[in-house]
Amino acid sequence: MLIRLIKRELKSSPRFIFFFILNLAIGLMGLSAIEILKTSFDSQLKERSKSISGSDLSIGARRKIEDKHVKIVKENLDFSDHSLVLSMFSMVRKEDKSKLINLRVIEDNFPFYGKIVLEDDQSLRNIEKNHVYAYPELKFQLGLTLGSTLKIGSGTFIVKGFIKDDAQQNLQMGALAPRMYISSAGLKLSGLNQAGSTISYTHHFKLRNAKIDQEKLREKITKALDEPSIRVNTPKTSSQQVGRVLGYLNDFLGLVSLAGLFLATFGLVYLFRGFLHGRRKEIAIMKFLGLKKSQVQKVYFGELFFLGTIGSLLGVILGTVLSLILSTFIANALAIEIPVSLFNLQSLVVFLIGIMATLTIAPALVIPYTNIDHKVLFSFDEQMSSSLKDKLLYLPVLLFYWPLAIYLAHSFLIGSLFIGIIFLFVLLAFPLGATILSKLSHIQWRGSLAKKLSLKYLIRHKISTLFIFCSLTLSTLFIALIPLIRTNLQEEISPSSSRSPVFFLFDIQEDQKENLLELLKKLSLEDLNTSPMVRSRLLEINGEPLKTSTEQALTREEQRAIRMRNRGINLSYRGYLDASESLVRGRLPKAVKEFNLEEPAEITLERRYAKRLGVDLGDTLLFDVLDLPIKAKIVGIRNVKWTSFIPNFFINFGEGVLELAPKSYLMAVTAKDTVDLNQAQTEISNLFPNVSIIDVKRVIEKISSIISSMAQILVVMAILTLLVGLLVIYSLINHQFKLRQKDIHLLKVLGIQSKDIEKSLTIEILILSATSLFVGILIAESVAFFLSKIVFDTIPTVGSLSSLGIFFLTLGFIYLISRMIIRSVSRKKPSEIFAEID
Repeated sequence: MLIRLIKRELKSSPRFIFFFILNLAIGLMGLSAIEILKTSFDSQLKERSKSISGSDLSIGARRKIEDKHVKIVKENLDFSDHSLVLSMFSMVRKEDKSKLINLRVIEDNFPFYGKIVLEDDQSLRNIEKNHVYAYPELKFQLGLTLGSTLKIGSGTFIVKGFIKDDAQQNLQMGALAPRMYISSAGLKLSGLNQAGSTISYTHHFKLRNAKIDQEKLREKITKALDEPSIRVNTPKTSSQQVGRVLGYLNDFLGLVSLAGLFLATFGLVYLFRGFLHGRRKEIAIMKFLGLKKSQVQKVYFGELFFLGTIGSLLGVILGTVLSLILSTFIANALAIEIPVSLFNLQSLVVFLIGIMATLTIAPALVIPYTNIDHKVLFSFDEQMSSSLKDKLLYLPVLLFYWPLAIYLAHSFLIGSLFIGIIFLFVLLAFPLGATILSKLSHIQWRGSLAKKLSLKYLIRHKISTLFIFCSLTLSTLFIALIPLIRTNLQEEISPSSSRSPVFFLFDIQEDQKENLLELLKKLSLEDLNTSPMVRSRLLEINGEPLKTSTEQALTREEQRAIRMRNRGINLSYRGYLDASESLVRGRLPKAVKEFNLEEPAEITLERRYAKRLGVDLGDTLLFDVLDLPIKAKIVGIRNVKWTSFIPNFFINFGEGVLELAPKSYLMAVTAKDTVDLNQAQTEISNLFPNVSIIDVKRVIEKISSIISSMAQILVVMAILTLLVGLLVIYSLINHQFKLRQKDIHLLKVLGIQSKDIEKSLTIEILILSATSLFVGILIAESVAFFLSKIVFDTIPTVGSLSSLGIFFLTLGFIYLISRMIIRSVSRKKPSEIFAEID
């Protein structure tokens, strides 16, 4: 019997069914697309994980790993092969051209898994002493061909081939340089391996038993080494590192798509509430005829389950199509192909999320209407009383979306903040909006009849007014927020003055510093900042050894904090603040004439780094500087503007502590527009072959290009969110005007012309839409200001043209929608409407 009742209820409202399913499907489409992409990418990484890492287990550090540590690993592993890989940045020169490259030094037996395939389809093996193999983009950037001669460091090399496919290619945002491969003998020929050179060392191992639990083995090796600066990786962790950038993008896209689903749910609440309101007398009759309250609830719960199932299925199908489109954008942005696997397990998860999103609104909607009795049959009161108990029935919606937001963001803080803003807005908008509308109802409005009617309708139909206001405000918020953030980031990384650096030089040896400064002066280049750099390891914080495992870290904040602690650390020293930094709290370290190891040195920490380490003023850190333990006390917290591209450090000592330690220098260089930068770069490389040069202008252009490509993906999702919002608006307006047909045509009967009625309805929608759009853009500007100032630490930009364009384009679209609906309603004859009612 219940199934028959559900069928009958559904057959009675085909228009409601259509809009309900469409709202849910489009709202779920974005989430479905993102989850399919995420699963496809994770699946690809899992399949290629060994090829990406090249081994079963590796240990790596940004310094030479001591023999005793390698010995510990070998004693704890049953391995069949071992290989050492070095990676560094260096300059390569060909005649009058030079370029920064990522130089990778491999031995003959590496990689153990996967291949480095050349353009002639041969695998890269047995590199000879003076041979080099390059990425294909260097053909155009340096004019390389097979047999070309070039200089790396102090050595001369011959190009023997170009890489067609490198399974170990890193996926890193803003990668600074293309890659070249040489042998360990070639590294000696280049003379680049000097004291103070920035080189990453990685020892790779191939296990005899590949089926062993590698994660447990990684934990065992990590504990045996007891050395935070050495990273222990398996194929799984290596693939996670490769996919971290896309992971962050997926997380943010997941939140944007969640906003679309929430907006759709918002529309579903209004639609189903309107449907139940129209069926309240039928509900009373069913109860009068003997159906129990629980049976009536099952009818409408079953109806919601059916509609949720159909809408979710359609949403997954549409999401699959969208994922194919987004994969193209991602391929262009990050230069990686993502073969989309259709209808996987994640599609089933999204399907269930859609059903759950529908069912979570059921208690709040169905239970109050099933509490009505037969008195409603003889009442003409359209209003339903609402108690605090009824409002608490919306709690399952919050309990559903909150953990879902945390899961999608992989961050408790960001997920909670995101969902908190949305729910706080809704909680404030309804009671505050209802109060404002109630106050406005007591005002005597002046003006034309059309204006008076439009204002009266806005005030009297509070529920529909507030639903439309919230839906349009939230959708405008998300569509306006993304261009604002992109504008702020692009303006922040763009050079803002003639004092902006053009080159960033590093690996400058101590005996080269003065000669390099003289050369810069001859080339009309100016040194903006020269900073000493001393390599070290962080051993303890407040006397406690560092935690080295990220296995128990559930959120990205926890993982990032542990990774930050485990890294090798570069230290610097100076007794002043650079132009790119400011002192937030505390003071600068005092200079000492003679440093005593028994007394702690004084240091300042960068603000965010201190937060990640979980330390503050007065805390102590223990460093290992070339096997010399140095204890330091935090006396100041600094704020650093990293986008200035001026060298700076997380940790700065006072003068008199590290001067005698082996060090290299980093330098930021600026130049006038008239200087030939390519020629200057080549001359520096010729005279100082070990010094690496980053072309800051090119880096900024590359990052800007990636941000633009990422923004295209975000804009697609934001437009989808706006589409959901507009669909919700269309559903609300259409549903509201259908309910008000009787009132509209009574006005006709009373002698008011159709054009005046249409004008009043249009004014009503435009007032409501313009207010919603203004509030949505205002909130977007505020959130963008907060994110820029607090999260991204950039200078906020407000009042952008994109916000103005969004306002007028959306308002125009809503005007067209409303005019179409208004005409379809007002053009009917009063006799037709009253005949339908009867």
